[in-house]
Amino acid sequence: MPRGLWLIVLFLIAVAGAAWYFWDDLRPQLAGGSAPELTPIPAIVAAPARYDGKEVTVKGVVNSTSDIRLASGAGSRSYTLKEGAAEIVVVPRDSLPPRGQTLVVTGRVARAPADRGLAPRLAEMKRERAAQR
Repeated sequence: MPRGLWLIVLFLIAVAGAAWYFWDDLRPQLAGGSAPELTPIPAIVAAPARYDGKEVTVKGVVNSTSDIRLASGAGSRSYTLKEGAAEIVVVPRDSLPPRGQTLVVTGRVARAPADRGLAPRLAEMKRERAAQR
């Protein structure tokens, strides 16, 4: 095989390998599954109106938990997920996760009233522990 043809074959193999590795839309299909696209928590906190009512998937560390129960039996539960300096309040479907655990959470965003100065809320739909690397 002529030397120039070998160079072309090697170039095509390199381009195909780079496309497989870097092309986010192609990688999950070849791996047999797709991971949800993560929305940065700082982006939601910076522009809560943009995400209001939208379903997002976030990743963060459980920073704090709150479980308030009244004598009447009513109450509320929540936890905060922290990414960098930004936090989002998550209203869980079930139990509260332990502090310090890294989670990937999918839910619907609800912004707090603008005059209250509160963090946006995420109504949890799905929760899983983040894969450890």
